[in-house]
Amino acid sequence: MKTNILIKALEGGDIKKFEETLGEIMINMLSHFDLDKEMEKIYQVFMIGLVGFLMGKYEIISNDESGYGRYDLAMIPIKSNEKAYLMEFKISKTKKGMEESAEKALKQIDEKKYDTKLRARGIKNILKIGIAFYGKEVKVTYK
Repeated sequence: MKTNILIKALEGGDIKKFEETLGEIMINMLSHFDLDKEMEKIYQVFMIGLVGFLMGKYEIISNDESGYGRYDLAMIPIKSNEKAYLMEFKISKTKKGMEESAEKALKQIDEKKYDTKLRARGIKNILKIGIAFYGKEVKVTYK
């Protein structure tokens, strides 16, 4: 199943494979009629759906306030010694601008200190992920 490959890649730190698999899922599942180039929320709900089955291993939380704003999606491990995933999404207006939009999303996580609540809970291992969407295409950056 593609979602299993997606999650294994994410948990294994293979972000290139994560990006590739996410792109394959999007091109096969989404219709251009489903997508609105102005609405980040559509992509956010899609991503929640992809990782939602992991509830029990992670708390899946969207739009939670932390630091100076609200992050788009967090996968918070039930065991605080495991890795958390903090994601911010951006919509790119052009295919060329995808890399820049993904970097902007990643930068926003740090600038707005979205990891504040996770760190307060004792979670030290946090993978920050910036994801840019352009139609059915995706670009992922991380740190």
